Amino acid sequence: MIIPAEPHSNPFETSRALQQGSNMPLNQNPTDEVRLYAFARQALAAGLRVMDPGNVLAPAYINDTAVDTLPTMGNPVRFYPVKDDLTPDWEWLDQNRSTEDAALILVHNFGFPNDVSRAVQFCQFASLALIEDCAHSFMTEVHGQALGRTGDLSIFYYRKILPLQTGAGLYSATGLSLPDGSGNPSNTNIWALRQIISWAVYKSRSSFLKRILSRFISRGDVYAEMDSTGIDRYSHALMNRLATSVDFIREKRRRNYRTLLEEFKGLTGIAPMKRILTDGVCPWGFPLRVAKRDELLQRLHENEIEAWVWPGMPRLLDQDAFPSEASMIRETLVLPIHQDIERFHIKHMVKVITAWTLEQPVEQVTWADLEDAT
Repeated sequence: MIIPAEPHSNPFETSRALQQGSNMPLNQNPTDEVRLYAFARQALAAGLRVMDPGNVLAPAYINDTAVDTLPTMGNPVRFYPVKDDLTPDWEWLDQNRSTEDAALILVHNFGFPNDVSRAVQFCQFASLALIEDCAHSFMTEVHGQALGRTGDLSIFYYRKILPLQTGAGLYSATGLSLPDGSGNPSNTNIWALRQIISWAVYKSRSSFLKRILSRFISRGDVYAEMDSTGIDRYSHALMNRLATSVDFIREKRRRNYRTLLEEFKGLTGIAPMKRILTDGVCPWGFPLRVAKRDELLQRLHENEIEAWVWPGMPRLLDQDAFPSEASMIRETLVLPIHQDIERFHIKHMVKVITAWTLEQPVEQVTWADLEDAT
């Protein structure tokens, strides 16, 4: 039994996208207002170049790759604390405003909407630009409207949800003039072949095949941090083809998320970080907070469950100044719930995690204890 971390396109979709992509121009110039890039970090860098220089306020609970390169672009980072539900600590922000601050990053973690209305109010009051990090949430809707249609900049990362080689978006709801990504000459034939091999390996459920072919099916994440490379032609074509499946993808991920919520009720030693799945949310993964995170992650990997750690600890974060957020980063583990996950995959995950929790000593720290500590 293999449970992949990411979805895969089937051979038919891969072949059709490869054929269509070969007829597309190398330089992607979108007709709409969303600019397409290879990776989210490149989209963020391009967006910051058209904004006023200054400090960027970023949540202390954020992925390292999202913030560690900002100072090299002339945007020093100032971290702000977040609450247990990952919303900003607005009281701290009110009391620690600086005239050198230029923008605030609001992260919609794991596909769940953050406090947008309060962020808009705060940024207007403090004369800050609002940057919405929608890397996990480009398929999430709030009251029928897609996330990311409010900020001065919005960053989308399509390859977080779709089986793409590259694919990120940059949008401005306030009309900033945004640059296009440059041409992307990636060898999409090799990528398409990897997709077909990956699809076959995971459909076979063979751990042996996975070990033998591991170097051929790894997606990888090679990028140039400062380069504004655009989306490759194959990924653009596949994204266009999958646009008709948005409702199916969203509902499949929601169904898998709801099932895990129900299955994990009563288990000690683990706790879902997002316990309410509101209408319109398209979850990226199923985040758990686990005191013995690395131990459980190893057990999952031993059982071919490709869970992952997110976020990485930002190199710039002073962990002594933000102990609660640093603790959350060290204890976060994410389970796959994407559109290729079926009921038998979920049963396997539940079986492995339940067995692990039952092996923990009675005096283990419970989720209630963790909540009290934070």
